[in-house]
Amino acid sequence: PFLSVLFAIGFLIYDSEFTPHFVEAIINTLGILFLFLLVRKRYDTNTAILASSILAFSPFHIWLSRLMLNSTIELTFLIISTYFFLERKKYAPFISGFFFALAILTRFTSLIFASFFILLWIFKEINFKKLLYTGVTTLVFLAPYLIWVYSTFGNPLHTFISAHEFVQLQTSWTVYLWSFFLVIGLAGTIGLIFYLIFSEKSKFELALILFSILHVLYHLSIPLKESRYLLAILFPLSILSAKGFVSLFKKANLERSGFAIFGIFLFIVAVVSLEVGTIAAAKSVGAEVPHRISSYLGVSIILLSVILVFFIILLIKDHKLTFNHLLLFLVIFFFVFTILTVRDKNLVETEASTTYDVALYLRDNLPEGYIIYSNYRPPILAYYSNKPTVYVYIEPGQEEKIQEVFTNQSYYVFAENHPFNLKPDKPYVDSSPNFTFIKKIDDVYIYEFKP
Repeated sequence: PFLSVLFAIGFLIYDSEFTPHFVEAIINTLGILFLFLLVRKRYDTNTAILASSILAFSPFHIWLSRLMLNSTIELTFLIISTYFFLERKKYAPFISGFFFALAILTRFTSLIFASFFILLWIFKEINFKKLLYTGVTTLVFLAPYLIWVYSTFGNPLHTFISAHEFVQLQTSWTVYLWSFFLVIGLAGTIGLIFYLIFSEKSKFELALILFSILHVLYHLSIPLKESRYLLAILFPLSILSAKGFVSLFKKANLERSGFAIFGIFLFIVAVVSLEVGTIAAAKSVGAEVPHRISSYLGVSIILLSVILVFFIILLIKDHKLTFNHLLLFLVIFFFVFTILTVRDKNLVETEASTTYDVALYLRDNLPEGYIIYSNYRPPILAYYSNKPTVYVYIEPGQEEKIQEVFTNQSYYVFAENHPFNLKPDKPYVDSSPNFTFIKKIDDVYIYEFKP
């Protein structure tokens, strides 16, 4: 539920479809900053800048940061929670627990991350007192939500339990095989190989590895398997990959020139992977990627490449360039890039969108006493139309539920090509005497339903 709260706060400041994209870009950019701080505290500045680079240039991370999904925001909250969990200040466990609670309220599967904190205690990396304070703080901030769930459903854990099987659509486990490389990217994959070959392993890293395995195993148990479910392990994998590169540079005595080479290599990879990777990522969630996005990618990459090349030249010539400058570049790159390609029609989203047009039509034309049934962006339609809206999620093979769901006079709104092929689809409504075609706006259909 917290994702909706974040967007609602943004709408209070500026009422536009662009607002949630901006909010998400800000939060996800903070994730890069806190990963840098976390890794610098645990390792060193060199490893920190490499880990931040791998996170910032992950094609899938960039793509998902434009889709208003909870996976990327969950990742940021987990990173911030871990940063404070490893901090030695007395107040740190309370801040860590607060952000861990936000991560759980953003995506329930964040609960699995508690295993990482417990493993650190088992491996004696932290004391039990810190683990206890963090856990209690997390429960305190979860309490209002748990009380509401109990009063509504009779069980405080109802939403956590039902979330596991909320979507019954079955997808193959092989999705996670190729998704792993999509999430970490080419540079990150190479770094992991270097880690396995050249790096000395620590208990902290073993905890990262075991959490990643537990995270994947849990999501293998869920019927619906999507690439974005693996995004949480991008955090530990970025750290391990970065250490792999640093270990290689040290063994080859390339600590200074190695980072320059890495920077050039990373951007060559980015030119290819951000183009190919984002398109692959889009297809993995059933989204269309117009050719116009390619031009935005190209412009973004060319402009930001010039900046990075300038930084690398200074680094090679031993000028007064610090890794903080490179971190600043990463933050600028990620924020600008996610904003520039925030939508597939314009450089910046405005109200002049299909969703907004559909919502305004419904606001002005929905008959008195009617409600809206929709599987096409129902929260946005409800917000801008100011009409009662019911989210329809009927999967293929569950057509018998249509009569159970559609009980009121209404307008049914659906997209022509839904990625999950949800029902009722166009052939169904065209063949049913209960549905009457009203209007089509771009690729969105509006039908009248009468019981």
